[in-house]
Amino acid sequence: MILKAEFATKLKTLGIPIRYRSFKRGENPKTPYAVYYQLGKENFNADNQPYFTTESVIVELITTKKDEALELKLENLLTENKLFFEFDNESQLDSEGLYQVSYVVYLI
Repeated sequence: MILKAEFATKLKTLGIPIRYRSFKRGENPKTPYAVYYQLGKENFNADNQPYFTTESVIVELITTKKDEALELKLENLLTENKLFFEFDNESQLDSEGLYQVSYVVYLI
């Protein structure tokens, strides 16, 4: 299983600011940036014991407008590292004037 720390190291190769959960108060990173956080953990059991664990993580890309090149860069990074992922959501953060794209990544 890939650990969140290893996963963060891989995300940093995107060349944008990355933080777990959120940036600290007063930190105002320039867009684009990303946050990631644990969504869940699931055991797959066999013979009455855990066979392996899958941890799911949300990755949110934050930009000022839709950035398909950055999305593709993230998707390629995940694919190259053999990480299963699914596109989750995209939304406009009107109060902040930002755009958010979310992916669910499974760390197996």
